[in-house]
Formats: sequence, C-alpha cells, structure tokens
Amino acid sequence: MTTAKDSMISLRGVSLEEVRAGGTGLYELTTTSGVPVRLHDMAFKCMTYEPTAPPSMVLRFLYDDPAWTPREAVATPVAEFRFFDVIVLSHADEAAAPDTPPVTLRHVACFECDDSNGTFALSTSTMHLLFTAAEIEVRMQPLSGS
Repeated sequence: MTTAKDSMISLRGVSLEEVRAGGTGLYELTTTSGVPVRLHDMAFKCMTYEPTAPPSMVLRFLYDDPAWTPREAVATPVAEFRFFDVIVLSHADEAAAPDTPPVTLRHVACFECDDSNGTFALSTSTMHLLFTAAEIEVRMQPLSGS
C-alpha cells in the first residue's frame, strides 16, 4: 500500500486514510463533517463531464429511501463527487431488460479507487465508467442543490 505522500490523488471532504482503511474505496465512507456516504444505499443520479482544460467530472448520488438515509444525511441527502484533471478511459452504457424495476436501474454496484495511480471504476446496474483523476472533492448537498 502506498503512503499518503505516495498517493496520486488529492482528496477534499474525506480522509485518504479512512478511504484506504475502510477497504471499500469510495463505495462507503464518511465525510470530514461526519456524514456517512453509503453508495449501496443511494441511487446514482447523474454524471456531468466538462472536457474544458482542465477536464472535470461530477457524479451525484441520492439517498432516496428514508429507511436507508442516515440521520446525519437527512438535510443533505445528495453526495456530490467532484473530480479534477479527469481522463475518461472507458464509458459503457448497457440496456436494461424492459421489466427491470426503476430502482434497480440506479443501483450502485461498486466504486473503486486506486490512489497509487489515480484510477477510479464506477459500476451501476447499467453503466461502467473507468477514469483517472488527480483531485477529488466530496460534499453533501441539500436535495434542491442537486
């Protein structure tokens, strides 16, 4: 495992040590303000990619079921992951079966992070995204801000 000084990424809003120690990458973490971000309990909302220099990307996830929303996230149920200096390596959308429930379409299967080389892999039930980034900012937003 690399040390923090060997990391290829800079994190804001979450601790690199906490991401590494948790063993779940960006799939389950706690923001520096104490809000749990559990992507397995959230729905993937959207991806916005800006190819301008430097390229950036925003991924948004939503706690959309009150039964699975942590008390700390009720006021700010939208997790916003901002990535800077992004290079998209691959992006694939897959068609879902016609009878797939809408909630399943937004399910986050995994979100892996390899800070030794700045590579990220996000998989939902219908999308696979592989990219690199030099910097990440994670913050929670109110629903109206999504």
